[in-house]
Order: sequence, then C-alpha cells, then structure tokens
Amino acid sequence: MQKLKLKFILIASVSFSLVLITVLGVVNYISYRSIYDEIYTTLRIITENGGLPDYINNEYKNYDDFMVTPETIYETRYFTVEYDDSMTITQLNIDNIAAVSERDISDFINYTMTTDKSYGMLRKNMMRYAFLKTKKSNGTTVIAFMDCTRRIMTLRNMIRFSIYVGIISMLMLILLLSFFSRKAVAPILKNMESQKQFITNASHELKTPLAVISANAEVIEMTNGKSEWTESIRNQVTHMSELVSQLIVLSKLQEHDDIELTEVNFSSKANDVAKSFKTVAEAAGKTFESEIAQNVMIQADERGSRELISILVDNAVKYCDDGGTVRMTLNSKGKKAFLTVSNDYAAGEGVDYSRFFERFYRADESHNNETKGYGIGLSMAEGLVEMFNGRISVNYKNKVITFTVVL
Repeated sequence: MQKLKLKFILIASVSFSLVLITVLGVVNYISYRSIYDEIYTTLRIITENGGLPDYINNEYKNYDDFMVTPETIYETRYFTVEYDDSMTITQLNIDNIAAVSERDISDFINYTMTTDKSYGMLRKNMMRYAFLKTKKSNGTTVIAFMDCTRRIMTLRNMIRFSIYVGIISMLMLILLLSFFSRKAVAPILKNMESQKQFITNASHELKTPLAVISANAEVIEMTNGKSEWTESIRNQVTHMSELVSQLIVLSKLQEHDDIELTEVNFSSKANDVAKSFKTVAEAAGKTFESEIAQNVMIQADERGSRELISILVDNAVKYCDDGGTVRMTLNSKGKKAFLTVSNDYAAGEGVDYSRFFERFYRADESHNNETKGYGIGLSMAEGLVEMFNGRISVNYKNKVITFTVVL
C-alpha cells in the first residue's frame, strides 16, 4: 500500500508541477516581453523625436500599444548622444539624467560607439541602463540611454515571487496528497486484494479435483492398462497443476513489500540455468550459447533471481525457431548488471511487443498446444524485476527477439 500511495503522490505531484511550471513560465515570459518591449519602445521614441515629446496640452499618443502621456517625460530618466561617421560627437543631451556621473556617461558612450550591438543592457553598480542605437537619415547615429533599474527590479521581484508561490503550492499539494492519498487508492487496493484473494483461493480449490482426477487416471491404468486417453488425462493434469503453481507464485509476487534484498552472485545463478537449459535446447535441435561475466553481483532474492533467468531462458527455448539459436549474456557496467536473453524468431514480425508482459497474453492467438505455456511467465519475470528495483524490456530486430534486464 505504501508503494501505491507514493506512486500516486509522485504522479500527481509531477503532473501538477508540469502544469504549474508551464503557467508560471508563460506568465513570466509575457511579463518579460512586455517590460522589455516597453523599454525599447520608449528608447525608439526618444531617438526618433530627439527626446520624449512634451505634450503640454494633455495630448496622448500610442506607440505600439505603449501609451505616452504628459507624465511620461517626468517619469523617464535618459540621455542621448549623436555622432557622425568619423565617430565625432556632434550632440550630447544629459538634461534628463542626474544619477550618472560624467565618467560613467563617457564609459557608456565609448562602449556603445565601438560595439556592433544596436541595443542592449548596461550595468553600473546596482543600476541598469538600456541603450538603443539608431541611424538617422542625415548620416549621423543617435544612441539613447535610459535608466530601467526599477522596471528590471520589478520583473525580478515578480519572477522571484512566482518561484516562491510555485514552491509553496507544491509543498501544500504534497501535504494534501499525503493526507488524502489513502482514501484515493483505497478502491484500487480493495480491487487488487480481491483479485489476489480470488487467485489464491481458486488455485487451492483446483488442487483437490486435480489430485482426484490424477488418482482416478492411475486407477484406470492399473485396471485396464495405459491408453492414449489416460495419457492425455495425465498430461492435462500436469499441465493444469503447473498453471496453478504459477498462479500462486504470481499472486505472491504482489506481496513482496517485506522481502529483504541481499547481495546475490548473479553470475552463479546464470551459469546454473545455462547448464540446465543447454541440454534441453540441444535435445530440441536448437543451439544454446552463453557469455557470462564472472562475479556480477546484484541486490535481489536468491530464489527469485534464479527463477527470473529460468523464465526468460525457458521462454526463449520454447519459442526459438527449429534449428535456431538461443543466446544468453550477462555483464556489468558500473553498478548495473545487464542480462540479455534472445532467440531466433522468424514469426515475430508485426507482433505487439508492448503486451508481452500482460498476464495470459499469447502472441499466438490460436493458443494451440504445440508450444506449452500459459502467458504468465513473462508477467512473473516482470514482477521479479520490479521486486529487485530493476527494469525489463523487449525488442525485435533482424528476426531475433531479445529480452533485456537491467538490475
């Protein structure tokens, strides 16, 4: 239950975070563009008019949705410089600025006259000045400088405030999710428990009739001798008994929260499985190849780690093409162990491999008995890999199907 709650909280938190980041990002970007558009629109007005127009009669003028009012001239602090092609200053207007020293003005002018940039930002201590360079029709160039410290600080404060709001919102969401997560996942848990209970009970209930059928078949054989009918009964009983056993194992895999993982020599388990299945593969007319690095250690369960390899190799041997090759490799990279099990599978084109780990899924929709299996082995393998905090995947290329486990 704890894992399901954490997963619910994680998914909800990530989803909310993406939405929140997107919304705040869009809002901040729009604010950023709005403030910078206002700054450079004001500078353009200054360069086009030789300064801000003085609307004595309370006139208003709209420049690109930026309203110039009679108060704008008193709110804006700026200075301008004009120079010709020989880099000689022909005009300097510093009447509308007070907080910049003559030396700073000289530094600003020297920098902007020699740079290739036509606009940008200048910094002096805590102050921020924007500049815009414009070529006039008479051949001279005008550079307007404007104090935009307050606008930039307003933008930064707004971005900082939005970050604080985002963090606080996330913390509040996590607290609320933690409080209500039990109620949210309760129906899912109830359904999962019901499924597990049904599988366990049904599996145990099936054992008795199977045992009776098997005993009756033996009695019939003792009385009338063996026949194709009693042989068929015994084969189906064995088939069903294996299925029941796998159902019980599959059900128990869902209750692995308390299993303690220990350091396991994965190489040793792989070698044992390789030896066991090499004979089986060769008896079926197939080639078995293995390349196993020594002393590959993983955090897992002793029995479960061997069962994982057995499931994958057994599956590969069963579904390998006649005369084909089954390959198993095990190696490590850093702290990760990589196990691959592949087999030749010419009929694998067009198969939906995304469903291979579903319970009772069979790539062969006819479910014939030529290849024994129940469609739950790979589901069990996936459960074991999840129990060991790893991941499993399948891919098909060049008529070869490959299962890859990373632990």
